[in-house]
Order: sequence, then structure tokens, then C-alpha cells
Amino acid sequence: RLKTIIESLNKDAGYDLPWFVAQASFHPGSKEPEEKEVANGQQLLWEKGFANRGPNTDELGQEYRSDRVHFNQKGLTAHAERWCKALAAEYKWKTKSSNKSMNHDKQ
Repeated sequence: RLKTIIESLNKDAGYDLPWFVAQASFHPGSKEPEEKEVANGQQLLWEKGFANRGPNTDELGQEYRSDRVHFNQKGLTAHAERWCKALAAEYKWKTKSSNKSMNHDKQ
């Protein structure tokens, strides 16, 4: 279904927009088989080329979450850093961690 949504939105936009999907299957109310099914669906999107790989946010445990689900300040920072790293890898940006600034930081 997501493939259809992506195709429809790209058609409406008039060009192909790159899509990124994070590995985000964790929920404290779900069981491991349910999370595995979601993660497998995300993996399929990457393998089929419907979306680019985003960061793995499942690795951000309880110390990064305010209510066992949503990110706290530490989690939001880690989440943003992971997205920056994923986008930098895809677009060949140089990150601040490599002592260089990314293109969008240049004024």
C-alpha cells in the first residue's frame, strides 16, 4: 500500500521524491512477533527500492523515552543525530563529526 501512496504523491508532485523509512517497530504494548512483522515490512521497502533506509530507532531504549513510547529530550537528540547520519550517507554530505560542516550549514 505504501508503494501506491508514494507513486500517487510523486505523480501529484510532478517528480519522484525520495522517501526514507526508519526501522521503527518498537512499541511497549506489542509482542516481538508483531514488531518483527513491522520490521520485515520496512526491510521489504528498502529491498524493493520503494524507500531509502532511515535510522534504526528501535535501538533507542527506555532511557531515551519519556513514556516508554515517545522520545524525551535525550531521545529526540539521538533521533535527530541518527537521521542526520542516514541522510548524510545517502547524499554524501560531510558531517560535523568529521570536522567538516554539511552543505546546508554553509552560509
